[in-house]
Amino acid sequence: MKIDLKKIILDRKIIILLLIFIVIFVVIFVLISNSNKIGKEISDIEVTEPEKEVIIKEIEKTKKIIDDPIKFPALSNKGDAIYYQNFKDGFFYKLDLSSGLNKKISREIRMISDVIWSPDKSKAIFLVKQDNYFFEKFNSPFKNANLEDGSYTYWFYDFSNDFIKKIGDENINKISWSPDNVHILYHYLNITDLVISGSISILNPYEEKWTIVKENITNDYNFGFIDSENIFLLWQPTFDDFECDIPTLINLKTKNESNLIDQNFCFVNISINPKSKWGIYSDISVDGFININTKDSFNFDFGPSNIPSEYSYSNDGKYYYGFKNGSNLNDIYKIDLEEKRVKSILKTSEQISDSEQIIISPDEKYVYFLLDQYLYQTEIIK
Repeated sequence: MKIDLKKIILDRKIIILLLIFIVIFVVIFVLISNSNKIGKEISDIEVTEPEKEVIIKEIEKTKKIIDDPIKFPALSNKGDAIYYQNFKDGFFYKLDLSSGLNKKISREIRMISDVIWSPDKSKAIFLVKQDNYFFEKFNSPFKNANLEDGSYTYWFYDFSNDFIKKIGDENINKISWSPDNVHILYHYLNITDLVISGSISILNPYEEKWTIVKENITNDYNFGFIDSENIFLLWQPTFDDFECDIPTLINLKTKNESNLIDQNFCFVNISINPKSKWGIYSDISVDGFININTKDSFNFDFGPSNIPSEYSYSNDGKYYYGFKNGSNLNDIYKIDLEEKRVKSILKTSEQISDSEQIIISPDEKYVYFLLDQYLYQTEIIK
């Protein structure tokens, strides 16, 4: 009898193929069964539709925009770049938010306690805590054997040319930048056992010359630029000796002084936006806004420590963004200063309202918040 080897081999191939198909079918069946079980387990979890919606929005709308921990974030005036110091390497960077390009803009600078950015972010004032051993070891520009460890000094830094210069010690009380990024206004307070002396002065950090604007300033003062030629001063009362005061307007060229506002307010604090001339004020009993040109004003109850300290105005200065007290503290409000109209523009998470710093973009598209030294971006949902 003749055996057909070709037929036997062919039959075996067919059997093997059938077995393979059977195995694949069984695997697919098991996977589908398990997936149905998993789907059922998820659907059995009691999550309401609004909670699901919030979870989805948080995932879609919020993202970490810098991988490393950072300090001192600041947003460009146009809202297209973030300036910051990298906590790990000590360099300052400029992050282009459109292209994602992260550009190093400084030398390595360590031991900075605070940064006061110029309005255009091209310059800054650094508050530095003295550490002579560290500064000597790393050849820091802050090293100074004549200064005690733990003492504080102020330094001017220009990011465009790496120019750095000491401008004062811890006797400087406050510093404010001029709108043109050229001058700084500061309060110098010298306290000894015998006498207390102080003054408000103006300085161009590139020059050695500084000019006294107001002498015999021994108390704490709130001050700032209204424009490049005019400044305001407001004495800060203490709780032990509480008295009312009206902000003073001083022209830097003529040195003429006048009342900034003649209305019957008992000011405790005021901060003025140079673009719109609207100021945020604190009275004895109420807070609110006042226009120093038109004298128009209205009350607004701010929550304690819930007002974004930077870039909380629109580009034209006509809108202010902040938290309103007595409501949901996760709501960020847009305030139309001319129409005195308030509306909620964003529901934030607890994560945002509990962050160390909040920055709102002037185009109302994003909120940037610093949480545990990491910077996040979330979209504004209108």
